[in-house]
Amino acid sequence: MLRAARAVALAAVCCLAIGVAAGVAHAGSATLTLSTSVLHFPNADPDIFPVIDATENPMGVLVRVTGNPNGQVQLTALAAGDLRSGADVIAISAVRWTAQGNGFLSGTLSRSTPQLMGYWVGNVYQQGTQQFQLTNSWSYATGNYSQTVVYTLVSY
Repeated sequence: MLRAARAVALAAVCCLAIGVAAGVAHAGSATLTLSTSVLHFPNADPDIFPVIDATENPMGVLVRVTGNPNGQVQLTALAAGDLRSGADVIAISAVRWTAQGNGFLSGTLSRSTPQLMGYWVGNVYQQGTQQFQLTNSWSYATGNYSQTVVYTLVSY
């Protein structure tokens, strides 16, 4: 059985936050750099490719936090919803990633709970990679699916 193309794209948006305890001066900074802001998953036969790698793999991630010698640093991701193409939906949990690099974690995207992608303590300069994959299925309706994923880097 052949079907027309299903194209899937994920767009990444970065958010940065530095927490400040009451009465404590904090002159730090946080920087999050992603090597790409959009991921694409090509059309593929689910019988041959039950899992599809993003064409931009691996995505480079650079986390840099200064002025926080004893604080915690967390990187999370939260999808704005499921993958959508008009009224058709693919659950965002069909997208997962594996991570490499000190403190980076592997996981599965969620639309309800921020997923921990990395954790460090103190001042941080860490480079890592994420390999994104989409679980493929004949049940997906033909379409161009997309969704936004918000990356949040917090230092506190």
